Amino acid sequence: MNSKIYSTPWISPGAATGLFEMRLPPVTPAPQNLDQKNLPSWIEPLRRLTQTVPSEPNRDTEGSVCDELRAAVVVLVVEQHLPVFLMTARSTTLHEHGGEVAFPGGRIEARDADPAAAALRELREEVGIAPSCVEPLGYLPGIRTRGSRYWVMPLLAWLPGSFDFSARNPSPEVEYAFGLSLAIALDPRRYDRKLVPGTDISVPMLIWEGPLIWGATARILMSCADQFDPAARDLLR
Repeated sequence: MNSKIYSTPWISPGAATGLFEMRLPPVTPAPQNLDQKNLPSWIEPLRRLTQTVPSEPNRDTEGSVCDELRAAVVVLVVEQHLPVFLMTARSTTLHEHGGEVAFPGGRIEARDADPAAAALRELREEVGIAPSCVEPLGYLPGIRTRGSRYWVMPLLAWLPGSFDFSARNPSPEVEYAFGLSLAIALDPRRYDRKLVPGTDISVPMLIWEGPLIWGATARILMSCADQFDPAARDLLR
């Protein structure tokens, strides 16, 4: 497998797509009991978008949600020479959302103590990163998926050091993993709308030269971009 990191799409070593590949050293465990003062300066504006408990749907506008339709994902920031979000491309053999780009995550199960535990379990299962290697920073606002009607609770987390995007993923559900530059993902000017095939419903999509990112994943990213402090964007470059 040949996983890629997409961080600056306008840099191209002769590739027609304008993308480049970077091989990185293996992930190393995060230091335990991290203090917020040890966080990189560029991550603090993101952390300020979080809350300590996951949000619940507004019953007036979203309706209620049953336990079977609750999911959690990890919005994982990887600390590298340029910080990136860790994204996964789902296997094309999957019946639901096959081939689409997503955050690591899935349905919350009875064995999960809370949404964070579910998100970190899925992170280990899908890309092989142990919960002890990351530092959870808080929950981002939840969203309701349009088709499956899941209530999705995103956990923002930080992975110090780097991640080997060229390593084979342990889950057959994941085709490959790649890095999405925060400088790109947190730029609100890079979002547009895309029609869901066969409907008149439009959903957000990220405008860039990498794999298509749209739907619920783009909604989470766009929400971060809209709320991110514009004065802090220079820290991401």
